[in-house]
Amino acid sequence: ESGTDDDIVLDRLNIRRARGNGFIRSGKGGLKVTDCVIEANGREVGTVYGRGMNVQSDGYGSLVVSNCVFAGNRNVSSGDNYGGFGIYIVNFKNAMVDRSLFVTNGFDLLTPEAQVYGRWGWCGTNAKGSSIYANNTPITVRSCRFAGNNCPLNAGTGGVIYLAGASGGSVIDHCTFIGNSEHLSYQAQGSGLFGGAGALVVNLANAADKVSVNNCTFAYNLTGAGYSAGGISVVKGDVDIDN
Repeated sequence: ESGTDDDIVLDRLNIRRARGNGFIRSGKGGLKVTDCVIEANGREVGTVYGRGMNVQSDGYGSLVVSNCVFAGNRNVSSGDNYGGFGIYIVNFKNAMVDRSLFVTNGFDLLTPEAQVYGRWGWCGTNAKGSSIYANNTPITVRSCRFAGNNCPLNAGTGGVIYLAGASGGSVIDHCTFIGNSEHLSYQAQGSGLFGGAGALVVNLANAADKVSVNNCTFAYNLTGAGYSAGGISVVKGDVDIDN
């Protein structure tokens, strides 16, 4: 936890196999993460936000993540699933995720509960964003690739990227979403007729808040939510799509 306005810099690190969070940052100031590999974290604990990275600020700091890999940050145990499996972002003045790869983050089909119930275990209502969850943070995600990420579904959960709260002004630019999936959790064994899932979920504080999606590719993404798109789902907000 930082009590000063100084920025923290992580450069060329491999953060891997933490039982809970790979990295936690809270308090004042900003954070810059470059050329890092964040992999296989949070695999033994159910109730963890941001298995790869949990980063929170005081509303004034900036976040930059550049040329990083987030891989296999997923739950392989039983228990509730909390979101932002790759990176969980809250209360930054702005954030940039650039030229990074997110692959196989989320929930593992081989967990005990997935085997018992034939579904994706216990989900709760917090499993939002198999790769990125951003709340109260305008974020630009640029030239990133999202592949093979998995999210368990209950009402109000899902998304490869989940934008929430005061995240208006966010931009998703030149990104590829391919082969990501969402399966119904144990609690959602009924019809699964709910919305708010998909590769990109926009659920902002105000309907007039804007998000731009520019020159992105959405291909072969699947969701088990009956009222959601596999690509982009807008719960609240104004989304401009330009290709």
